[in-house]
Amino acid sequence: MREKDRQAQLNIGDPAVFHRQEKQKAIDGRFLDHERFVSQVMTIDPAPYLKLVAVLHREA
Repeated sequence: MREKDRQAQLNIGDPAVFHRQEKQKAIDGRFLDHERFVSQVMTIDPAPYLKLVAVLHREA
């Protein structure tokens, strides 16, 4: 059964159903954010580079 058909069958006026749907949307959003974060962190740049920073200090 398609998702739209299943949602059409739900009683939208029921607060418990509405609350559950909202919680599910929040969970799905967090899961997608986590997947996006992991893919961005674990992906290697096509041209990786190393940044070298040095601080030189001479006492007077």
